[in-house]
Amino acid sequence: MDKVFSRLALWIDPTARSGAENMAVDEYLLKQPRETPLLRFYKWSEPTVSFGYFSTYAETLACFPQQSCSSGEKLHYVRRWTGGGVVDHRVDWTYTLVIPRGHSLERMRGAGSYRRIHQALGVAMRQHGEQVNLQIDRESEGADPACFRSPVEHDVLDHKGMKLAGAGQRRTKYGLLHQGSVAKSSVKKDSDEGVVSCQSLFVEALAYQREVAEVEIDPMAVEQLMELRYADRAWLRKR
Repeated sequence: MDKVFSRLALWIDPTARSGAENMAVDEYLLKQPRETPLLRFYKWSEPTVSFGYFSTYAETLACFPQQSCSSGEKLHYVRRWTGGGVVDHRVDWTYTLVIPRGHSLERMRGAGSYRRIHQALGVAMRQHGEQVNLQIDRESEGADPACFRSPVEHDVLDHKGMKLAGAGQRRTKYGLLHQGSVAKSSVKKDSDEGVVSCQSLFVEALAYQREVAEVEIDPMAVEQLMELRYADRAWLRKR
């Protein structure tokens, strides 16, 4: 299979961030002028559940109520700028692809870009030893707001039909934002080493040429985005 990108910049974000900050950083990155697509791997500083722009806060709480946090810590919620369902980030590893305006993938329809990225992820997961396929049946879409209980077209499934990876996308005048989630259970022994290995294979499957990016974040700009959207109570509960 051909690679998705000729060149790709990689940023392994060293800072574990709150849900609101992670979402703000992704939006900030999308709005920066760039020629090369950027892949960001990142972590969460607190137990977090995110939900898609069109999802409701009530159904999110129904899927993952506060008492579902067995550690005794407070469970935090954040509404994404992208679509998709409700995602529990305590049990996944996450990535974002920032694809500039005019790139061939950005010009595709949503289903096409979603499929191409998940094809590359499927290649990586198979190389990592997993038996995976892409979802082709659309009949069950929307059956359950919890993302990993309701696969949609082109999601990554295991050999039993259980969802292992999904994503949400948003197209703007700046380009395409693709926020992806992969179940840690898809990695053998659910280990940090296994996650890093799978991520490395994903990078190789995506691009012919890869370079480590030196990304500088403007903290004031990120803080403004948090205040405008992701840390704002009205944004969280707008639906």
